[in-house]
Amino acid sequence: MAGAIAPPTLEAAFWRGMRVAAVDGFLLDVPENDTTRTAFGGQVDSAGRPIGFPQARVVTLTETGTHATIDARIGSFKGGGGEPALATEMAGSAAGMLVIMDRAFPGVALWKAYTQAGAHLLIRARTFVAAKPMEVLPDGTYLTRMNLAGQRRSHPGGVTVRVIDYQVDDGETTRLLTDLLDPEPWPAEELAALYHERWEVESAYRS
Repeated sequence: MAGAIAPPTLEAAFWRGMRVAAVDGFLLDVPENDTTRTAFGGQVDSAGRPIGFPQARVVTLTETGTHATIDARIGSFKGGGGEPALATEMAGSAAGMLVIMDRAFPGVALWKAYTQAGAHLLIRARTFVAAKPMEVLPDGTYLTRMNLAGQRRSHPGGVTVRVIDYQVDDGETTRLLTDLLDPEPWPAEELAALYHERWEVESAYRS
């Protein structure tokens, strides 16, 4: 799928009956003291000496239409799992929503947490992820597996995803993964356009 991507029709904060939200994260400076340095950590130089303030990692689930924060998690600068782990903790708050995420987030554990909670996903991925089609659909998108061990389709524990590849003005290929597998009720062109709503969470942070 290439060429111009027209924006989808959004009714307030909804698309095709689903509330649209985005997950993203940022770093927040916290006061410098022994407690916060131990709890959160922060950036260090090549010798391991602290640079700047300790930093907390914040990940939010934000409604794109209103910029309202639905849920949030706070972790340490180098906490186990980083942003994907914090995002997974919020899955229960996303029931009934279409949740958009960038390419830092794809993963089987996160995918299962959100879909089992009743949410739907639209996540950007690097082009080597989910790269082996299992079934090509009439609109040119395809179904494949995203697995726990690289791209070995025989590995147990994976999930079925629909892959949408597109370009805008002959630029780089953008790959999106979604659990909305049927192209008829969930058109690829609308999903590709809808992905750009993710940037609304950046506006919410600036606010």
